[in-house]
Amino acid sequence: MDEADSDVRRTGTERRVVALAGRLPDAPDADARRFPAANVSRVRTRLKAILNPDETVRLVCSAAAGADLLALDVAAEADLRRHVILGAEPAAFKARSVADRAGPWIDLFDRLVVTPSEWLTLEVLSSVPPEDDLAVNQAILTRAREAALAAGARPVAVLVWEGRSRGADDATADFRDRAIALGFHTLDTLTDG
Repeated sequence: MDEADSDVRRTGTERRVVALAGRLPDAPDADARRFPAANVSRVRTRLKAILNPDETVRLVCSAAAGADLLALDVAAEADLRRHVILGAEPAAFKARSVADRAGPWIDLFDRLVVTPSEWLTLEVLSSVPPEDDLAVNQAILTRAREAALAAGARPVAVLVWEGRSRGADDATADFRDRAIALGFHTLDTLTDG
């Protein structure tokens, strides 16, 4: 049975492939509060409802601290297939997007991304600059749409954020705009309340 065939095992309700992007947890000295540490447990609970294995057949996302790693952990617990896309080799990505935040993020990254799993596909975009979050967004949406077509599922974009763009350089707002342009259904999972 190939990977696409195993996704078809879930039936009965509308199936979906989830493409996900969202906020890093707030740094202790952050001026603006977008994802307070106090809300991590609440966001995790919301992600469990969204990544219900009766409806979701696959998660496609990156692996930064916060939204990405929470979703990957929930998906791993539910035995969902996971496709992780990084804009740099794992060690460099971890240094840039995981290690600078307090909390369990390094251990989660090592367990969920570095440790091999038959349920995990790891893709490193070697053809883009490491800081190009917009190229990673496009790759996440492209892979999710391909997986949805292969599985006969609906592509859904989940945004884990406070619901407001912080400006022209906001990768989560870019992800939302690209997802809408590609015809994804979008769901917001709020981090600030």
